[in-house]
Amino acid sequence: MKLRKKLIALSALTLSLIMVVPTFADNPIGWQKNETGWWYGTNATGTTWYHDGWQWIDGNKDGISECYYFDPNGYIVTNGKTPDGYDVNADGQWTINGVVQTIGAAAAQATGTANTNRPSSKEIIDYLYRGKSAELRNEAIGEIIDTSKPEWNNGVTNIYMIDDVGAPRWSHTHGGWYYLGYDNTDVEAVALNDEGYLLADTVTPDGYYVNKRGVLEIDGREVTHCEECLYTASSVNVPDPNHVDLSKYNDWEIGIGHSWRMSSFPYGKLIYNHVTGMDREQGGIGSNIVSHNDFGVCAVGNAENSYKHTKK
Repeated sequence: MKLRKKLIALSALTLSLIMVVPTFADNPIGWQKNETGWWYGTNATGTTWYHDGWQWIDGNKDGISECYYFDPNGYIVTNGKTPDGYDVNADGQWTINGVVQTIGAAAAQATGTANTNRPSSKEIIDYLYRGKSAELRNEAIGEIIDTSKPEWNNGVTNIYMIDDVGAPRWSHTHGGWYYLGYDNTDVEAVALNDEGYLLADTVTPDGYYVNKRGVLEIDGREVTHCEECLYTASSVNVPDPNHVDLSKYNDWEIGIGHSWRMSSFPYGKLIYNHVTGMDREQGGIGSNIVSHNDFGVCAVGNAENSYKHTKK
């Protein structure tokens, strides 16, 4: 009886696999179709296929590639929206306002989406335009991605940023650096090249690393920004300068500063004033931050509310 149950379970498992895993035809490389949908085989033995994300494919070898979204089982999404919110037509091709988006086959090959762990341009934009800024993403997406260029080439993406794209979220500061806000609080620090394209997974001309999502990263942590920030002098003798309990001190005792438009690492890391371009910030009247030679650390995220608690 136990053997019979095992055989039944095995049969059910086999049936489920048949239902969700593509079955290849005589030529397993390229486009394949069954009653479930279309998929794209990638090797001669029929054991691999695209899945879990976007791929540029020149299926008819005309030198022009279209972009398709493959689900976890390897089938393309058609006639609707992909899980990340983009439109595809009945053939599964990515469209903007009904127009199929294309890219030269050579550029698509240089993009190398299938052979790298870099996020796609769409994934980068989804990350940068998160929160309340997602509405702007859908409006600006047609202007942002330049499909005539590879998604990544020697540190330069095909994501084209101009001053009015996503306004007022984007604000130009100095050099090639920009800040993108979301939820009216934080922003990501990103860098553009001279032509206005987002840099990613590279070192900027002024010596900073931007990660695979194009965000400034120092010591393995992304740099964020807030319109108002309380910060403390790192030279002040407190048990843990990265986690200062502001309610236990007067502001002058710990060199508290109250500044606007500060960039900072996640809570407790060093701050950077992108208005003045200085890496060090000076405190206010009576503050123990006495010079630009003293780094500060971000004390809180909500400066307006927390500032009240620094008074005894």
